[in-house]
Amino acid sequence: MHEQLEHRSPSLSVKYVSYSASGDFQASRKPVWRIKCALSFFPLLAFAAGLFLAIAPVQAGNLLVNPGFETNSGHVVASGWTYFSPSPPTNYFGDYWVESAVPAHSGTFYWKEWGALYLPAPTNNVAGIYQTLNSLPGTVYQASGWFYTSASDLLGTNSATWIEVNFLDASSNLLAVYKSDNFSASVGTNTWFQYQVNNACDLSSPVATGDPYFTTYAITGSVSQLVAPPGTTKVRFRFAYLQAGMEGGSAYLDDAVLNQISGPAGGVAPPTGLVIQSGDQSVILHWNPNSETNLAGYNVYRSLNGAGPFVLQNSSLLTSLGFCDLNVSDGQAYFYEVTAVTANSQTSLPSSVISTVPNSFASDDAFLDYVQQANFDYFWYEANPANGLIPDRTANGSACSIAAVGFGLTAIGVGIDHGWISRTQGVARVLTTLNTFLQKPQGSNSSGMIGYKGWFYHFLDMNTALRAPNSEVSSIDTALLLSGILYSKQYFNGTNSDETNLRLLADTIFNRLDWTWMSRGTNAVSMGWFPSGSFVGNNWLGYDEGMIIYLLGMGKTNSPLPASSWSYWTSGYTWATNYGAAYVPFPPLFGYQYSHCWVDFRHIADGYMNSHNCTYFENSRRATRAQLAYCVANPSHWPGYSSNVWGLTACDDPYVGYEAHGAPPAQNDDGTIAPTAPGGSMAFTPEYSLPTLQYLYGNYRTNLWTANGFRDAFNLRNAPWYDTDELGIDQGPIVIMIENYRTQRVWKLFMQNAEIQRGLQQAGFVALPFMALRIQDLPAQNAVSLAWTALPGRTYQVEYSTDLDAWFASPTGEVIATGSTVGWTDTGPPGTAATPSTVPQRFYRVFQFGSP
Repeated sequence: MHEQLEHRSPSLSVKYVSYSASGDFQASRKPVWRIKCALSFFPLLAFAAGLFLAIAPVQAGNLLVNPGFETNSGHVVASGWTYFSPSPPTNYFGDYWVESAVPAHSGTFYWKEWGALYLPAPTNNVAGIYQTLNSLPGTVYQASGWFYTSASDLLGTNSATWIEVNFLDASSNLLAVYKSDNFSASVGTNTWFQYQVNNACDLSSPVATGDPYFTTYAITGSVSQLVAPPGTTKVRFRFAYLQAGMEGGSAYLDDAVLNQISGPAGGVAPPTGLVIQSGDQSVILHWNPNSETNLAGYNVYRSLNGAGPFVLQNSSLLTSLGFCDLNVSDGQAYFYEVTAVTANSQTSLPSSVISTVPNSFASDDAFLDYVQQANFDYFWYEANPANGLIPDRTANGSACSIAAVGFGLTAIGVGIDHGWISRTQGVARVLTTLNTFLQKPQGSNSSGMIGYKGWFYHFLDMNTALRAPNSEVSSIDTALLLSGILYSKQYFNGTNSDETNLRLLADTIFNRLDWTWMSRGTNAVSMGWFPSGSFVGNNWLGYDEGMIIYLLGMGKTNSPLPASSWSYWTSGYTWATNYGAAYVPFPPLFGYQYSHCWVDFRHIADGYMNSHNCTYFENSRRATRAQLAYCVANPSHWPGYSSNVWGLTACDDPYVGYEAHGAPPAQNDDGTIAPTAPGGSMAFTPEYSLPTLQYLYGNYRTNLWTANGFRDAFNLRNAPWYDTDELGIDQGPIVIMIENYRTQRVWKLFMQNAEIQRGLQQAGFVALPFMALRIQDLPAQNAVSLAWTALPGRTYQVEYSTDLDAWFASPTGEVIATGSTVGWTDTGPPGTAATPSTVPQRFYRVFQFGSP
C-alpha cells in the first residue's frame, strides 16, 4: 500500500513515508550482580564478626595462629580465639582444649568439637572457633590444619568439619572465602590428616548448612596461595564443625596454621577495576587509580594463557591508567595483569587476570563502538576523580581545559548509554565536577580563583581547580563547559536526590554568568578577560566555533544578551564558493564542529542561512567536503594527502607547536593531519569520515592508536612525525559526533533545554518545512522512488531511517528543483546504507531549504 504519514514534534510537523522489504508501504510507529561482597552471614556470624579480639600485627613469614593450641588447657578458649555456636544454644555438650583421649598431633593440647545441638528440635548446626588479624590488600597466605576422629567417638556419617580463611573490608564485609576440603567419617579414623585451605569459593552461591546462623559457599576451583583482595583490612581464620541432626561424634583439630608468605610489596595494593576491549589487532586495558601517595606508575604483563608465565609489555613505567597493546594477532587469546610500582621501585602483587581475543571488525558499527569507547576513556581515566577536572592533553603536568570538561560531561552520558560505565558512576562524577565549578572561589585576584563574574578560566590547575598561570577567563571555553553542563541537566532526569541536586547545580552555574559584563553592555561578546582588568581585544564576530556563545547568552532568562547580538555576529560572515561548494568559510574544521556537538541545526535556519537556501548543518557539510576536495587536489603536494588522508584543524604540528590549520582557503597548511577533523565531521559526512578513520586506523594504527583513541596529529613530510599526546578537545568531538551520527541522542537531549530554545528563537531561527511525499516501489530495479511538489530553484534534502528514531541525510539526496515536481530514487549505496530490499523497513522524509 502507499500511505503518507505525519509525525508531529513540539516544534515541527514532519511528513514521511515508509517502505517495507515485502514491497508494502505502510504506517509504522516505534517509540523510540555486581556481586556485592557484603558479609552475607546470618546473625551468628554477624555477631561473631563483632567479637574480634586483640589484632595481631602482620609480618611476613610469621605463623599467625598458634599451631599447637598450647596456650591453655581445660574447658576454655585459648587467647586470641573466639568461640561461636548456634545462637541461642538451648543446650550443647562441650567444645574445648583437651590433653587426653587421643595423642595430639604436636605438643600436648588440641581442640575438640562435639555435640553442638539445638534441643529439643535437632537440625544441622555449625560451631567452631575463629581468630581475626589485621591484613592489607595483596598479602599472601597459606593455611592448613590437621584433623582426627577416633573409632570410639566417630564423627557422624553426614557431619563434616573444615577450616577456612575469610578476607574482610573495614566494614566487615566479606570480600573472599577460601576453604579446605571437608573432613568426614569416610576419610578414616585414629590418625591425623592434614588439610590445606586451597579452594576458592563463589560468594554468589551460598550453600545451606541447615543452620540459620551460618552460610558457606560453593567451591569454584583450587588455588596455591591466598591473596588478600583489594579493600582487605582483616583476615579471619576459622574452624567450622557441622553436626548433622542428632548424629554424635567429635572432630579434633590441631596445628591450625595461617602462614603469611609475603606482605603487600612496599605496602602497595594491586591495581583494581581492570576493563579490557579489543579491536582489529589491538587490545586496550584500563584500571582504577591506586591511592598510595608514593606511587610511581604501573607495569602491564601479558601471557598466552591464564596460568602464565606473564611477560612485561611496557618499556617504561606507565603513569596513566591505560595501556594499548598493538603487538597482537587476531583470533589469539591474550591474558593480562597489572602491577603498581612505588617511587622506591617496590612492586605490588599482580591484579586479577583479564583476557580478550582481538578480531577484525565485523561491521562498521563494531569499528565505531571501539573508536567511541577508546576516545571516551580519555575523559574517564585521565580525569581527576577528586574534582572531575579533565586535562587539556595527556602530557605529564597538563593543566585542565574547561572545554575538555564540557566535552567530558557529555561523553559521560554517551558512556552510560553504551554500558561503559554505570549511571551511578556517571552521576557521582558529574556531581563532583559541578560542585567543583560551583564551590571554588571566584574573584578578580590573579591567583587563587576559578573564575570571575560566573565565567571560568580557560586553564585550571588539575589538583586545586584554580587558575593556571597566564590563563584568561575564556568566553568560548566557558560556553563549551556550559554546553556539557546543560546536556548533563537533561540527561540526568531522575527523581532521586542525586539527580535532582545535579540539575539544581547546573542551573545555578548557568544562571550566575554575567553576560552584560563579558559584553561590556553591548551586543558583542569579548573573547576573554585577564585579571589585570583588561578584556581580550577581539570580540566574537563572524563564523567560527563561537556561535554557541551567542545562542546561550541570548537564552538566559535574566539579563540575557540582546537579540541584536546575533545580527552583530552574522555581520562578519562571508559567502564563498570553494571546490564547487558554496558556504560560509572558516578554514579549520573545528569551527564547524564544536557548536554542532550540541545544537541540532539540521532542520532549522536563521535569516542568513535561509537567504542562501542553506542550514548551518549543511554549511558544515559543504565545508567538510570542500576540505576533502582540497586535500585530494593537494596543491602543496604534501605526502599522504588523499581521499582517505585528510583533516585540517587546530592541532599540534612538528614545526610551530599548536596551531590552527585549515583549508580552503589554505591556512597554515603544512602537511599536518588531525584524526579529530574527520572524526568530528562524522555527523556531516559519514560517507567520507568513516572510511577515513578506518584507513587511519588500518594503516597508521601503530603510531596513532592509543588507550585513549587517536593521537592528536601526524605529518608525513620528510621523516614522518606522530604526536605523542591525545587532547580532550580532540577526543570529545569524536565521541559526540559519532553518537550524533548514529543515534542523535546528544542533539535530542540538549535541544530540550529551554535556554537553547530561547536563544535560537531570539536569533530568528525557524523550522524548515517538510514535504508531502509520493512513493513508488520499483522491484525490477530493486529501488524505491520518491516524488514531491517543489518550488523551482529551491533545494531539498532527503533523509531516511529504519526506526523513526535515528535519521540519516542521504549523501545523494540534496536535490535542486528545476520544475514543479522533484523526484529521487533510493537504489542503495551511496544514497543509503543498503538497497531497499535488504532492510526490513525504511522511512523517508524530505525538507526544503530556505524560508517557507
